[in-house]
Amino acid sequence: MNPNCSLAYGSLGTALGLAGRTEEAIENQQIAIRSNPRDPSIFFPFTGMAMAHCLAGRHDRAADWTSRAIHRMPHWYIGHFLLIVAQMRMGQQDQARISTRRCLDCLPGARVADLGRVPLKDLAEMARFRDALRRAGLPD
Repeated sequence: MNPNCSLAYGSLGTALGLAGRTEEAIENQQIAIRSNPRDPSIFFPFTGMAMAHCLAGRHDRAADWTSRAIHRMPHWYIGHFLLIVAQMRMGQQDQARISTRRCLDCLPGARVADLGRVPLKDLAEMARFRDALRRAGLPD
């Protein structure tokens, strides 16, 4: 009904990413960001981009998008979690531990269990995300 609705494109992009359809997710998130670049909640499509890139194995791009999301919303736990996962997957364990400390400074109650609120379709991938967070020092 509204071909310029950035919220609709961002939501669709997030759903596609969680379903593992990463390239379609990225396309929709790009439209969302282009359609409303000053959106106060632009950290949502930034996070959707990060998730899609992480699932596609492009961890450097995922880290870039999560950094943007965290910059816009420092208390956004998913942004912190995806940054930590991306850093761990790039072999940047020391940086991931620093990011974990920063996450806990912003969100003292953050736990690996919080990832359970993300409805990622691929349960094996979810287990790998949890493992990366644990190895980086995030409490269970």
